[in-house]
Amino acid sequence: MEIGLFIRTVFPILTLIALGYLGRRQGFLKKGDERVLSVYLYYFGLPALLLIDLSEIRITSETTMFLATSLLPMAIVFTVILAGKLLLGFSRDRFFLFLIVSGFGRLGFFEIPFISFAYPALEAERLATLSVSTISVAVFVITMTSLELHSLQSPSLREGLRRASSSLSRNPLIISLVTGLSLSLTSIRILQPLSDTLHMIGGSTTPIALFMLGVFLYGRKYEKIGESIAYLSIRAIVMPVLTFLVSRLVGHPIWRPPCWCSCTRLP
Repeated sequence: MEIGLFIRTVFPILTLIALGYLGRRQGFLKKGDERVLSVYLYYFGLPALLLIDLSEIRITSETTMFLATSLLPMAIVFTVILAGKLLLGFSRDRFFLFLIVSGFGRLGFFEIPFISFAYPALEAERLATLSVSTISVAVFVITMTSLELHSLQSPSLREGLRRASSSLSRNPLIISLVTGLSLSLTSIRILQPLSDTLHMIGGSTTPIALFMLGVFLYGRKYEKIGESIAYLSIRAIVMPVLTFLVSRLVGHPIWRPPCWCSCTRLP
């Protein structure tokens, strides 16, 4: 990685996290205040970002290949976890834990901010939004269904799917990404005043998400660090490596700056 890209990416991220941490440490924010930031991101900031970015994307053969390359590593990991359940006899709790750790929380709170800092061009943000949102549809359905099945303590797939569908139909992130993709596919433009408003709200997602992380980290006590790292390595190490290998295998330059992408603003 070029030193300039490293500084442009890491410095603002660490600074915003540090400011959130210091704000909590100095008493400007109290315990539980991070929930307010989380509510804003979940119900306003991220839905606005998803909706407006997705509505301005044109789906081309290149973006379709990009999405396929992004989805395949997740499919591989879920297949391996299922095989582990069947062949190695993972316990029910461990099986669901692997699924949730591998997929839950992948709606872009920090993936999109990282890309926004690394590649300031709007096309990069749109590409990241498209990738995160489409992956999240599949992953969210799997993880929500898994949670519902686990809570039932019985292998009632039909009941688990019913509960998961009910939860997903009211989820603001799912609603916004479905709406954004629908507007893109139908070439319907959002009126300029509303578009500007959504861009403004969506633009607040990056700094608030990182600041919230700093607030959340203050005063936390962590146990079983080694076991936690082992689980998190699936997303932090295994997923990126698989994505790189898959992209090389299909000859798709996913690891290069995304300026090649044909994600352009609708005319």
